[in-house]
Amino acid sequence: MRRAVPAEALPDATVASSILRRPFLSGSEGEWIEQIRRSMRFALYRSYELLADGWIEQSDPWLAASVAERAIELDPLREAGYQRLMAAELRRGDSSAALRAFDRCEQAMRREFGCLPSPATMAILQQIHNQG
Repeated sequence: MRRAVPAEALPDATVASSILRRPFLSGSEGEWIEQIRRSMRFALYRSYELLADGWIEQSDPWLAASVAERAIELDPLREAGYQRLMAAELRRGDSSAALRAFDRCEQAMRREFGCLPSPATMAILQQIHNQG
């Protein structure tokens, strides 16, 4: 899934996400199993990032937003999902939805870490204000 152009990664990221969504040794326990599950969740999140980027690049912000929502569900404390959701909503022309995505991110960061979102997220917020 290492591609320079996000749209080129769409086929591989699609296959990866459908494989990685499957449960690994459901019902089994053990440290090595949990380690593999964590690795799979990380790879799944990365595939969602690639899919969102690819769909934004392919001018399908609706699909990008849907995939970004899946990333947020998988790990609500990683800002990358919110950033992609904000970008997709902005690309769709829905600055209100982009602002709602920022608000969700800000609430999560304040609640869990007691801080504001990262400068990268704040830069997208500025883009929203500039276009809105």
